[in-house]
Amino acid sequence: MRNKKGAISFILFLLLLASFAGAKNKKITIPFKLLFQYDHSLPLRAKEEKIAKEDDFIRYHITYLSNRGEEVPAILTIPVRLKPPYEVVFFQHGMGDTKDCRYMLEGTDGFIKRGYAVFAIDALSFGERATPITRDASPAVFFKYPYLLRNIFIQTTIDVLRGIDYLQTRDDINAEGIYYVGNSMSSLYGVIPVALDKRLKRAVFIVGGADYQKEMRSMIYVMGIPAKEFELVEPKNYIGMISPRPVLLINALRDGLIPREAALALFEAAEEPKEQVWMDSEHDIPIRKGVEIIVEWFKERDKKKMR
Repeated sequence: MRNKKGAISFILFLLLLASFAGAKNKKITIPFKLLFQYDHSLPLRAKEEKIAKEDDFIRYHITYLSNRGEEVPAILTIPVRLKPPYEVVFFQHGMGDTKDCRYMLEGTDGFIKRGYAVFAIDALSFGERATPITRDASPAVFFKYPYLLRNIFIQTTIDVLRGIDYLQTRDDINAEGIYYVGNSMSSLYGVIPVALDKRLKRAVFIVGGADYQKEMRSMIYVMGIPAKEFELVEPKNYIGMISPRPVLLINALRDGLIPREAALALFEAAEEPKEQVWMDSEHDIPIRKGVEIIVEWFKERDKKKMR
């Protein structure tokens, strides 16, 4: 019996080595991806409550269960002037913000006026999911507790994937038209769900960056941990997997948080089709102008699909 178990263990070891050899041209290894797996058969147990109705939209507060059995709060805004099913923007907030903070609502308004539904969730530890550690705390709390930030990235990635599961249960959503738009923090972790799930057909990363070990080393230095500890959630390890789906990067020329070199590193790691736009702004870009750029890019992609 012991020999049989040993043989099986050895075979599994060889298979693991083979998987690494087969992935030598990839920027990510199999064990990294295992972090984000979950049981797709887990019930969502979604709840919906109408919280606003205006001439051009209806807004719902949504909750669904995470893979850990906790409720993920979300906002779904539907454009009522058009007929369903709607293309939907999975729109995510930055650090210290929430799914329904001012710029998120402004951005949502811009997408709604152009005919897109908008879905947004609170990242783990933010908004309705704030904890005693993060509630009313400044983003500096994550420099004190860097592994908390890394865990937020990992769990929120899975929450985004579960959010796609939820959207695909709705008859008023076009399952082939789900697009991810991340801003700042949600551009950093947002690369991962887009890379892992082909149901996200397009991706826009606003003021994102990559390369924690080199171009963003000052941030990691302040955290006081080795940069390699963030390799699990390093955007450049994943962004190449998004191709052949299109990627748009929007970066700021006067960004005081994400170095220009980090923005270029993310673009360099991406595969075609890709595009990078530079706005003359600081880190907090004018979101209405950003939405204009994004929607115009969407339309260009639509034209290319029709050719």
